[in-house]
Amino acid sequence: MFKSHGSITLLALIVATVSFPGVSAGFGLPDIGDIPDVELPNEVTHVILLPSQVHTGFSSLDGSNPFELDSLTYLHTDMHEYDDFFFQASRMRGTIQLAHQTVEMIQTITDTEMLAKALSDEEFLNSIEETPQYETYMTLKVFIPATVDGLTDLPEAITGLSATAADLAVSAPGDFAGVNAVHLPHILTELTGTAGFLSGLPNEAASLLSELHAAAPSLEI
Repeated sequence: MFKSHGSITLLALIVATVSFPGVSAGFGLPDIGDIPDVELPNEVTHVILLPSQVHTGFSSLDGSNPFELDSLTYLHTDMHEYDDFFFQASRMRGTIQLAHQTVEMIQTITDTEMLAKALSDEEFLNSIEETPQYETYMTLKVFIPATVDGLTDLPEAITGLSATAADLAVSAPGDFAGVNAVHLPHILTELTGTAGFLSGLPNEAASLLSELHAAAPSLEI
């Protein structure tokens, strides 16, 4: 009789507890619906750059994206000024990497006179469609202008980005405040590192343009 009475008492207690609004599982905890919204920090992630984001002329490389192997990423913070800065900086780095690949491709061509003719004369290019180097000529027909455009525009772009990096470094402690303060050390490290590698890119761009001229003197670059 005592055990039965105890069981009835315990059952009554459970029923009363479960039926009481705002209490969960008999522990006196609030229902999950009663918990106020908690502000969470913005998500900060690294996004892999695509060759087509450097220049549309490199869109054929998106599928086998060479930047994946080099871990060429840009930081995404959900804050427009920072996201645009990191994205544009990664494009400059991508410009240099793709320029190296273009120069290396040109250096595989033994007859640069023929390359120059193929790139300037559509009829001649079509006439050599069955030759082993046709696909290379077709690729370079797109890659060379894209490379020259990127390398030529790079110094001016770097000047603007360097100024932006300095401004963001000053404003970051205020921009990444409150719950987002957890990201501040990472942001400052990324800004410093990015500004550092940007400073060396104009000289590298000039060097690559010289290499393009040397690799294919017959081309009007």
